[in-house]
Amino acid sequence: MSDEREHAKVLSEPKDYTMWEIRTRAALMGDKVWTIVDGSEPQSSGAVTLPPGMTPTAGPYAPVYAPDPTRTWIARDQKAQSIIMARVSDSILLSISDCSNSTAMWNRIRDMHISVNVSQLIYEATSEIHSLRWDAPGKR
Repeated sequence: MSDEREHAKVLSEPKDYTMWEIRTRAALMGDKVWTIVDGSEPQSSGAVTLPPGMTPTAGPYAPVYAPDPTRTWIARDQKAQSIIMARVSDSILLSISDCSNSTAMWNRIRDMHISVNVSQLIYEATSEIHSLRWDAPGKR
């Protein structure tokens, strides 16, 4: 996977956002962390209920004791953050550096680029309209 990340397209311009989003979402899905980013797998409280007399390291079920869900979620979120950060330009990285989790990063990048994309589309459409000329029939 690291070789793929080295060659991943980096988001640097608003016009590239849609393709960047598709490719980055695919990478996050491939690493099984997309559900962390899209918010469908929220961070758990970490509370684990054990049977009476059992501790995480002792008792008849100790060998199959599940890892702490909070630590697992944090590790997966950090993996998602690293994938996202590796796929953006330095200026975008500075804009998302204060985000506390991958969901916040994803949403900030989306919000930055969707508003810019709409503005860009309006500008391009207006430019096209202004560049149109009407040729009256019979005039040359």
